[in-house]
Formats: sequence, structure tokens, C-alpha cells
Amino acid sequence: MNCQKTKLIRDKFSMATLISSTSLSSLFLSALLLLLLCLSSKPHVVEAKKTEETFPQTHTLEVASLLASDVCNRSPKVSNQDSSLQVVHNYGPCNPRNQGKGAHVPSHGKMLLQDKLRAKAIQAKAKGSKSSSPTAPVQSGTGLGIGTGMYAVTMGLGTPAQEQTLLLDATNDLSWIQCEPCSTSCHQKLPRFNPAKSSSYKNVSCSSATCKSINGLGQTSCSGTTCHYEYQLSSKSLSGVLATDTLSFTKPDTIPNFIFGCGQKNEGPFARASGVLSLSRSSLSLTSQIAGKYENRFSHCLPSSSSSVGHLTFGGKIPKTAKFTPIKNDTRSSVYPVDMTGVSVGGRLVPIDESFFEDAGCIVDPGTLISHLPPAVYSTMARAFEDLMTDYPRTDGYEDFQTCYDFTGYDSVKIPSISFHFNGGLELAVDKSGIMIALPSLKKVCLAFASNFEDGNEAIFGGSQLRTYDVIYDLAKGRIGFAPGGCS
Repeated sequence: MNCQKTKLIRDKFSMATLISSTSLSSLFLSALLLLLLCLSSKPHVVEAKKTEETFPQTHTLEVASLLASDVCNRSPKVSNQDSSLQVVHNYGPCNPRNQGKGAHVPSHGKMLLQDKLRAKAIQAKAKGSKSSSPTAPVQSGTGLGIGTGMYAVTMGLGTPAQEQTLLLDATNDLSWIQCEPCSTSCHQKLPRFNPAKSSSYKNVSCSSATCKSINGLGQTSCSGTTCHYEYQLSSKSLSGVLATDTLSFTKPDTIPNFIFGCGQKNEGPFARASGVLSLSRSSLSLTSQIAGKYENRFSHCLPSSSSSVGHLTFGGKIPKTAKFTPIKNDTRSSVYPVDMTGVSVGGRLVPIDESFFEDAGCIVDPGTLISHLPPAVYSTMARAFEDLMTDYPRTDGYEDFQTCYDFTGYDSVKIPSISFHFNGGLELAVDKSGIMIALPSLKKVCLAFASNFEDGNEAIFGGSQLRTYDVIYDLAKGRIGFAPGGCS
């Protein structure tokens, strides 16, 4: 009897243990499943937190920073490589041609008009590049837009070197410099380049491959054995002699046999600069000519204000913080097309149909003052911005700018952050200096973006929105990268 009781107790204990084990097993499996579910969703949580920390929903903007200064601030560190040049705002106090009396700064209205014409010219060029036949850099009727860039570098040309201040341009197919003898629009501030004073200057022969290569980019003709070129810009033109000479970044770093246009008749308002430095993908651009020497890569950082400096660097190391998006595979185009996929305002993705981005495309252009967006993209982004700016008084618009505020009496304001999304998962947060623009005072501060004329026109991601980033054009790998803090 005792044995039976003992067996019964043992059997009950075994059954309880079995039930308990089964329950524990179920509990363990449930816990394991829950853990796996948590682990599978954890990267998204971490990524969202990281995005929030990296890209704040608002910025505190010192309103005084929106106003132009007469004093050049060279405090930010600029790359000190031999292949680096200081980048200055074309109309700012750091530009050597703006120092002393006689400095000319156009009105905001004129600058914005030039910027609009430039955008139209670039869009026409991009459309032309999709056709089956070659086209001139700027189509007739598009206005005088290319050649009115906002940033400049100072370089040496010739032997001995003659100092020249050139506008940065990622859309021009050929670098050109105003030369003696000059017959038209010869009003640059610095002395014009004089070929007779350079021992390394040479005219390009009309029978050379270099002369023939300009066909399709512009028109060529011969005067004896010398190659002449002409670009048609609406009713005006740029023309001169195709030539080679030694280009100097710094004393130890020179580029022999640099091909450029020695301009003698340059119609139009070219901001009293010496000429244009081509950074495009054209076969005759500076970047193409020196690709082998600098790993087919260059970068720039555009300064945060007109009174500070940035850099243009050929070659150099790629920052570890750089994130990239592919350059679209269009071998017929000399500009830099990329795929924009979305816009975020105040940390939230704005609901815009992706087809608007796909139909238009996007061109990265540091020479354009502000970004130009498809109308549907611009209007949706502007409404989202306005919804987060109700604490500040609205004011009338200015030209094409409708989202404007009166910041008179404010020391600082809080503005929504703006980010752009690109193919490859790249999210680029616009620096706070590139979100709003004073036109021209604090009584009228507007969202620093413009709308295209048509939805089908390419978006242009302009200089104001590229500020403070190290923008890396890695042409060897067909990509453009962005690294924060590029000017400091």
C-alpha cells in the first residue's frame, strides 16, 4: 500500500513535472519568438532614432546671419592641399575683385532674374542632351543664363602666371577666359589675360583633334591655321581662339597644356569676372583634362555666407562621413544628373507622388543660387513649411517667392529642418544657412527655393542648398557624395 502510494505520488509528480516542463517550454518558445520579433524590428527603431539625432526637426537661426557682411571671415579651415583653391562668393568681400572702391553688387532682383535664366538654360541643355543629335551648350531663346555663377576661385594662367578670378560652373562644356585683344564686354575688374606675356601660350591648330572635338559643343572656324570657337547664347555669343597654356593651382601644382577658350568677344553680363572654369563632364572641361592626375575626382565646399570661404579640391581623401548617390547613366549629358526621391520638412516625409521626381529628374549645380523644383514638389513642400511657421508674421511675396516672413525685431527664430532624399538611401539635410533668404532685409525673409515653370523640367539642386557640405564628385565610380562640415 505504501509502495502504491509512493508510486502514485511519483506518477503525479512526474505528470506535474511534465506539465510544468511543457508550460515552461511553451513559455520559452513564446519568449524566444517575441525576442526574434523584437530583434527583427530593432534596426528600424535604431535607424529612426539615429535619423532624429542627425537631422533635427527644427533649427535655431540667428536672423543677423541672413544679412550680408562687408568683412571677409576667413576663420574656417580650408583644405591646404597643393591641389586646393579657396572658393569665395562672387559678390562677397572675400572675392579679390570686390575689394576697394568700385565693387559692383547687383540687386537681389537682378541676381534672381539671372538665376532664373540660368535654370532655364540648364534645363534646355539637359533636354537637348536627350535628343539624338548634338546641341550647343545653350539653346537659342533660353536666355543668357550659363556664365552667371555665384562662386569663384582665383588661379594663375600662363608663364609667368597671370592671376585670374573664374566662376565655378558645372554646366559649361569649355573653360574660357577674357583675353587681349578684347573687343566686346571687356569690363572685368582684374587685368585681362595677355597671351603675348606668356611664354607657354599656344594657339590650337585648326587641323588638330582638339579643334574637331569642340564640334557639337559649339561652332568652330579657321583663321589661317588657328582654331576659333563660338558659343551661341540666345541673341548673344561667346567667341575667341581655342588655346593651351599652363594653369596654376599653387606654385608647386601646375597643369601644362590646359585647353581653354581665349575669349575676345564675350557678350553678356558675366559679373565682371575673368571667365568661367568648367567642372562639367564634357571632354574639354578641366575635370576631364586632369582626370588621370587626380583619380578622376574633385570636391568643393560652398561657404555658409557671402562673407566666408570654402574650397575646391582636386583628388584628396574621401571623408569617412560621406554618403553617396549614383550619377545617372547618361553619357550624352555633361551635367550631373541624379535621382531625387523625396523631401522631408520638420523631420517628416512630405507626401509627394514619386512620379513627379521620376518625370523631372534632378541636376546638381553649385553655380545656381537656389534650388528649382517641380511645381507640385515646391508647392507641397512650401505648405508643409508654412504649417510649422505659424508663430511668425507672414508678409507679401517677392518675385517668385511666396512663402515669406517679417523677422524684424527677432534676434533668433526656429525654422523647420528640410532634407532631400536621393537614390541609394541618401538623405541630405540642408544646412540652416540654405533654408531661407533675406530679400533684401529682415522685413522679407523667404523660403530659399523656386518653382519650375513646368512639372516636366528638371529639378536643379543649387548652391544655397549645397552650402557647408563637402560635395564629392567621384567620377571614377559614377557617384556624388556629401559629407557634413566640409568648410571647417
